[in-house]
Amino acid sequence: MTKKKYHKLLSLAILVSGVVLITLLTSYAFWQMDFSQAGTTNNTYKCFDVTFSENTEGVTQLSSYPMQDAEGLNTPAYQVTITNTCDSYATYSFNVNELNSSTLDKSHVKVAIDGKVSFLTSNTVVSTPADLQSTARITYSLLTGGLNSGETVTHTFHSWMAYETTEAQGFNKIYDTKITVEAVATSQPLLATVISQKVVTSGEGVYKASGQDNKETYYFKGSNPNNYLKLGDLNFRIIRVNEDGTIRVMADNPVTPFADKTNHQTAFNSSDSSTYSTSTSLPYYVVPTALNNWYTENITTYKNFFMEKGEFCNDTSYGARARRANNTQTFACPVSTLKLKIGLISIDEFELAGGGSSYLYKEMMWTMTPYNETNVFFITDTATVSYRAASSQRPAAFPVLNLKASTTVTGEGTEDNPYEVITS
Repeated sequence: MTKKKYHKLLSLAILVSGVVLITLLTSYAFWQMDFSQAGTTNNTYKCFDVTFSENTEGVTQLSSYPMQDAEGLNTPAYQVTITNTCDSYATYSFNVNELNSSTLDKSHVKVAIDGKVSFLTSNTVVSTPADLQSTARITYSLLTGGLNSGETVTHTFHSWMAYETTEAQGFNKIYDTKITVEAVATSQPLLATVISQKVVTSGEGVYKASGQDNKETYYFKGSNPNNYLKLGDLNFRIIRVNEDGTIRVMADNPVTPFADKTNHQTAFNSSDSSTYSTSTSLPYYVVPTALNNWYTENITTYKNFFMEKGEFCNDTSYGARARRANNTQTFACPVSTLKLKIGLISIDEFELAGGGSSYLYKEMMWTMTPYNETNVFFITDTATVSYRAASSQRPAAFPVLNLKASTTVTGEGTEDNPYEVITS
């Protein structure tokens, strides 16, 4: 594979004005955020034509201050357009490199890529490009994706100072970054692309739906919709392509054992509530602990292929009962999603896949969807849906993870010829 890197400089300088206004005994500090980007008018590389927003807009300077997310998303945007000019598939990563000249702690910087907000530091750390290692000290990947031959995509980038930043933390500080778009041309197709090209409207197979924030998602439905996936010696079934292009998969075998119950152990958390525990250190949360132990034992070798913080829905609005009654299941989560490296299916995912007659039914098994404050939906040993106290340990737990959007594969997805992740 041929690897190319495409660089543009984004300088985000965050400065505090010496002027302090006092109104009703309250002080307000003003920050100055200067956005600038230097470079040539247009850059064309093998397989990619990359166009940057300042080619037509010039340098943008914005007087600003620590702000809420909604306000940050209304600041001037920076855009990068990428076109695949070759005959092969290509994957790419949108990266932000922190330069050595930065003096503001990166924990105070918020970013948004295509409207999806996060703290910069919550994104995946990747290797800094060789030609930046003398001037940059850390690199974050905000997004990965891929393009078919001739396909074009434009990504919009925002950055602002987090609302919680104090005057002491931001006074007279700057944060300098360089954006890089790193791409790999490959003869193998992206798994998300393969799935999205197989949409059906009836029977078994791939269906298109509206998910979180009304974004597109593609999911498998039926008893055997040819969604087998192999990664090394691990076997999975593909659940769907998430709204951000990552791929949700469920392991073929459950974590074990659950028989070693003590008086302190509960399935989901220490208080017997149906809120899923995000702790990875307390040993008495049987399901989360068992899942994390399974991850350590089985995924460590392949962890670079999975999202470190994928999105999982633990719907503590307790709306799943009404959705099941009204047949209005959804992939959109009514509450804030949990950021986990490993979790379980939701009851909505189970039902949309075809319920007890679908490929998702294995045996008596947990979901991570609350029925009410103390009970959780589970699938019975007769493939029906019921609920059980969060302190119960009987159902099995099948690990669910999110593959990165850049995953490429061979194979056809059948049991005899599964999709196989390309690992080299």
